[in-house]
Amino acid sequence: MNATKVGLLTVLVLANIAFVIGWIWAARRYRLRERPGPADIAIGVVTDFLDTLGIGSYAPTTRCSSFA
Repeated sequence: MNATKVGLLTVLVLANIAFVIGWIWAARRYRLRERPGPADIAIGVVTDFLDTLGIGSYAPTTRCSSFA
């Protein structure tokens, strides 16, 4: 692999590690140990379904930029 790929992958891995550490820190500090409720599950189902259909930020951006 060339240096650009190694650098990019290194940055992505470090960002991922930072997010995981931040998530663990927030879960411990704010005691986020409860299970998701019915409203949380419903929001997740709807957003996952719409994302599967391509309704989100990526699809409209890609579609509009193809006309430019």
